[in-house]
Amino acid sequence: MSALVQREAAEIREEWLGRALSTPPADRGAAEAAISGLYGLIGLDPPRFHWVSSPVAALTTVPPGLPSRPAESIERM
Repeated sequence: MSALVQREAAEIREEWLGRALSTPPADRGAAEAAISGLYGLIGLDPPRFHWVSSPVAALTTVPPGLPSRPAESIERM
C-alpha cells in the first residue's frame, strides 16, 4: 500500500472516529427526517421516535420480558 493511500486512509479513519465519539446533542429533526425517508424508500411507515437523555436511560425503556445481550446490561455500566 502506498504512503499516499495510507495517509488518506488514516485521515478518513480520524474523521469517522471523530464522528463516532462526538458528544454534542443530536439534530433530532434531521435524524427523524433521514430515518423516516429511508423507511419510505422501502415502502414502510416511519418508526415512532423516543428520545432519551443517554444510552443508559435508553436501556431503562426496553419493555419487560425482552432479552438483552450482556453488553446492554445496566449493571455493567
